[in-house]
Amino acid sequence: MLYNNAIAAALIVRLQPTTDRERWWISNVVVEYLRDQLLGMTAVLFQDTRGCTHVESFFLQELEHALGYVRSLPSGESVCSLDVTNAIRLGNNLITSEAAQFASTSEQTTDTTVVFAWPDGYTMRTLLTPNALHVEGCEMSHCVGSQYQPYLAKVAAGTIKIWSLRDETNWPHVTVEYEIATQLVHQIKAEYNRPVAVAKRHYIWEFLQHLVATQQLVRVVGDLHHVGLLELTHTTWTNL
Repeated sequence: MLYNNAIAAALIVRLQPTTDRERWWISNVVVEYLRDQLLGMTAVLFQDTRGCTHVESFFLQELEHALGYVRSLPSGESVCSLDVTNAIRLGNNLITSEAAQFASTSEQTTDTTVVFAWPDGYTMRTLLTPNALHVEGCEMSHCVGSQYQPYLAKVAAGTIKIWSLRDETNWPHVTVEYEIATQLVHQIKAEYNRPVAVAKRHYIWEFLQHLVATQQLVRVVGDLHHVGLLELTHTTWTNL
């Protein structure tokens, strides 16, 4: 029972459900799925050196997509029989469908602002508008621009920043989620939520070093392995 509660608590903290239906689905259907699949702590949860519990990155991403599907359902519809595997599949389909709606959308110059630049023309840009997030999600094939995910609302509220690594043609290669109040980086994703290509990792390293040097970054709490690093705080920098 304590193990089930620990899983549910960790998932709720990261996924941040907004309704009782979402919290119920996580605490009951998702936890039961994990127990039935015999996925232990090393499979979906791990503890860092400070004793804090974290959810494994890939599974967390899939659950985020699944929860997006739950949010898309009419408010009175029950999710008691919505299994995790099917919800993940439907959530991924929903993101693909949403992205298709913005396939012909163009980004405007006022949609982003440059926060860091390299001599070769690469830039790190802050995404300022819903349109920028929609275009980023479409071109990167992930959920940052989905209306059923929290990023649009959080950017509008000023609680997070979404940064995008762009090449000299302004094409995106990496998306970064940054929480302003805590100065934490939560996600670093390449296309399809994959790890960053080895040839592009030095851009992220240099940008993270810039944030540390300017006292804008306390810690990277998610996806550091996506850029080939084990640890990065204001005092520590460890490569894989």
